[in-house]
Amino acid sequence: MSTILIDGPPRLRGLRRTFLATVCRRLLGLLGEQRAELSLSLIDDQAMATLNREYRGVDAPTDVLSFPMRTSDTPENARHVLGDIVLSLDTLARDAAQRGWSQQRLAVLLLAHGLLHLLGHDHAESEEERTMFTLQEHLLTACEDLLADRAGR
Repeated sequence: MSTILIDGPPRLRGLRRTFLATVCRRLLGLLGEQRAELSLSLIDDQAMATLNREYRGVDAPTDVLSFPMRTSDTPENARHVLGDIVLSLDTLARDAAQRGWSQQRLAVLLLAHGLLHLLGHDHAESEEERTMFTLQEHLLTACEDLLADRAGR
């Protein structure tokens, strides 16, 4: 079974840690990474803007950042450690409201996006983007049964 370490504020707005861990495990299983280890950090926009500036040179918050640990040089006995996903709870709440989605639904999409990055996917080029976003939508669909709002978007 996968190990999911979640760090963030004691109270989450609209999300539960158990839900996030369940989603991560489902996504990892769908991606063939049943024994993976990853950390999920839940932060605010201010902290996200700092990370985004430091690692991407963009002085603004973003919804999700991924920090992969697995490289081509990673020894086989450490390949289960995927890396870190960071979500901005402020951006997630704002973007979910703008889309008319629940925070749960958008969290699934962002976790799928972050996991795909950890596994080496990218969307810098149009063909990569098409492939990654198609897979991301497939993963969201595969998690519909976990969503409380699955009857509507």
